[in-house]
Amino acid sequence: MSDRPACSHRVRRRHRLELADLVRGYGDGLRFSRSLNGVQLAALRGDGQRRSRVSSQTHRGLETMAINEIRCFLAEQKYVTACGVDRELLLPDTLKDLELEFPENFIRVHRNALVSLEYIQGLQRDDSGGWVVELEGIEHRPVVSRRHLSEVKKRFLQA
Repeated sequence: MSDRPACSHRVRRRHRLELADLVRGYGDGLRFSRSLNGVQLAALRGDGQRRSRVSSQTHRGLETMAINEIRCFLAEQKYVTACGVDRELLLPDTLKDLELEFPENFIRVHRNALVSLEYIQGLQRDDSGGWVVELEGIEHRPVVSRRHLSEVKKRFLQA
């Protein structure tokens, strides 16, 4: 008997073929890619369920953070950080994917930031005359771009 792990090349090949079958069912509107992200896979599977936690593989193993604990997502270059009250988690997801997955929980305030509507305490002017978002529980104040300001004000007043 072989000591090879269960996740052999045959299993990975079968997984790729299953994905190809799923994608083929959607016709010309969707091209097959070997690197589908989690949001795309969930859409293809049709389960319609959103994640309740985000996760990241770190040197300590798999770390997770509940969506309802996250105050904001901040992007710097190729990295997205989920900011909570007492910790931060570096994520493999893009801001665009997170914005599409959680449209009722988070709003884009800048090209590099999504904030939780639940934890917005207010909008304030900073020293340079721009707008920043005050978030409950954290000191970081994401900048609101002029492009997103009207939508942020509208959604903040609705909440």
